[in-house]
Amino acid sequence: MDNMVIDMDNMDNMDNMVIGDMDNMVIGDMDNMVIGDMDKMVIGDMDNMVIGDMDNMVIGDMDNMVIGDMDNMVIGDMDNMVIGDMDNMVIGDMDNMVIGDMDKMVKGDMDKMVIGDMDNMVIGDMDKMVIGDMDNMVIGDMDNMVIGDMDNMVIGDMDNMVIGDMDNMVIGDMDNMVIGDMDNMVIGDMDNMGYRRHGQHGYRRHGQHGYRRHGQDGYRRHGQHGYRRHGQDG
Repeated sequence: MDNMVIDMDNMDNMDNMVIGDMDNMVIGDMDNMVIGDMDKMVIGDMDNMVIGDMDNMVIGDMDNMVIGDMDNMVIGDMDNMVIGDMDNMVIGDMDNMVIGDMDKMVKGDMDKMVIGDMDNMVIGDMDKMVIGDMDNMVIGDMDNMVIGDMDNMVIGDMDNMVIGDMDNMVIGDMDNMVIGDMDNMVIGDMDNMGYRRHGQHGYRRHGQHGYRRHGQDGYRRHGQHGYRRHGQDG
């Protein structure tokens, strides 16, 4: 690794988390980063969710975005993917989370956590890194959701992004992936937190709680609790 900085303490409670083979991946400028020991966060139960072959994919300025309980989620072959300006980003309870190829098992009460084969990966400038607890959030039950071959995909103006309870999540083959300017980033051990696709609280495209295209500029959630694109810039 070249210029890798990890300014965190007490990282634990993960199995097989891998980050590697990236250039200029940045995770930083965060307050209250939390790793650990959350119960009943369940997001997903998805198989083969693929987001790939995109340029300039941006996910930022979001509240309560949750993705999880997935098998073989792949985000790859992207340039300049940016996830930033978020509050309460959560990644937890994952098996075999992969961002790149696995090398160099690193640090602190984890099983097979790997961060390797990266240039200029930075994790730092954080205050109040905590290991703590959350309960009861679920998103789930989709098969073969594919988002691909897009330019300049933007999802924005959300807080509390959650990615958890996944098997074989892969984010790889990216240049200049940036995750930064976040408050309360959480990585760890969550069950039963999130939305269902076909249930009362789930996402669906044309249902009560689903997203729909809102005019020229993008999507909005079509329900009481949904998200919508805010203005021209997302």
